[in-house]
Formats: sequence, C-alpha cells, structure tokens
Amino acid sequence: MNRWHTVAITVIITLAFAVPVHAQGWYMDAGLEFVDLGDQLSNVDLGLGLGLGFGLDFGNGMSLNMGVGSSAHRQNGVDLTYTRLWIGPRITFISGGVLPYLEGGFMAHYLEWDFFLESIDGSGLYIRTGVDLPLATGGKVGGYLAYSDWSGEDNAGFNGNATTTALGVKYTFGY
Repeated sequence: MNRWHTVAITVIITLAFAVPVHAQGWYMDAGLEFVDLGDQLSNVDLGLGLGLGFGLDFGNGMSLNMGVGSSAHRQNGVDLTYTRLWIGPRITFISGGVLPYLEGGFMAHYLEWDFFLESIDGSGLYIRTGVDLPLATGGKVGGYLAYSDWSGEDNAGFNGNATTTALGVKYTFGY
C-alpha cells in the first residue's frame, strides 16, 4: 500500500469515530473540474474530471470537508489518469444570500500513465476558495478555485515537485 493511502485511511477512520458526535449535519457535493498540472508536470495537458466531496457541518460556518477527484489528461499523445484525495477544515462566511468559503488541508496525489508501468505518488497541502448559492430546495450551487503545491516520487525513484490548479462547479446536497 502506498504511504499516502496509509495516512489518509488513518485520518479518515480517526475522524469517522470522533467527529460525527459533534456535527450538526452532513453534506455531499458533486462537481465538474478543469485541472491543470504545473511545475515539473507542465507538459501534461489540461484535463477534465469529476470531484466528489463529503463534509460534516458543525454550525456557525465551520465544517470538515473531505473528498476525492479524478481527471483524464494527455502527455505527448499518451493518456493518463490523475487522482487526488483531500481532507481539511472549511470556514464559510455567512453574508446574506451568498456563502463564500475558504478551505485548506492535506491532499494526496496519484498519476498513472496508460500502457506504461509509470506512476507518480505524492502529497502536499492545498487551499480552496469558493462561493455557494443556496437554493430553495435545500441544496446549493457553487464554484471554486483550488491550488495544491506538492512533491511526489515515481516508481523508478524520481523525486519531483508539482502544482495542481483546479477550477470547478458543483452542486451540494445538504442533509
């Protein structure tokens, strides 16, 4: 098992037992993302992907957000899949009918090239800012911009740095 899988699973299991006791509600969001990889992966084309997030709302604008995203890219004519997993606190600023938020935390990254035995496994911190617009049905629509600066290692022992920038739109189901 990769090292970031172990860290992520440990954090999620720990929070799964401790956090819901104090939470006032939970939510789930699904969205479409345009994902750009930079730094040493700048020769990878812009990709389109899906993001799925889950959160526990503590009230007063505080929540814990976690999620997974995947996008399809091309590099020099070869397809690759980029997967990411994140967890971090979210602060929502309640300002009338618009709900801007700021979020940050830990993000794990995994890239895998099709038809090659090459992959990159990495981790780093991320920051996300966005805006949600509440709907009369109880859900929300919104958009966000996320950035992550991370370092990774491929299966041949190469160490490198990369950045991820994602621009997305989403729908949030509130419960």
